[in-house]
Amino acid sequence: MKIDPIRNLGPFQFNKKIKVRVCRIWRPKVIGKDNTFGGLQCILVDEMLCWSDSFCKNVANVSKTTNGIRIVGKR
Repeated sequence: MKIDPIRNLGPFQFNKKIKVRVCRIWRPKVIGKDNTFGGLQCILVDEMLCWSDSFCKNVANVSKTTNGIRIVGKR
């Protein structure tokens, strides 16, 4: 299984395997709307200490696995 480093990822690339640690994760609040899900923001760090400040508006599922956290986006 080939694992791509964060620095090799680009926009609109799908089905990439990454191995990262979630450094920080939060849900932003939408101003003026109560309990509206505005996406998921997280900071990811890989083994080469590259980082990505990711914003995923279309997150379908976030689950904990034996190998870490799996984030699945909607298509």
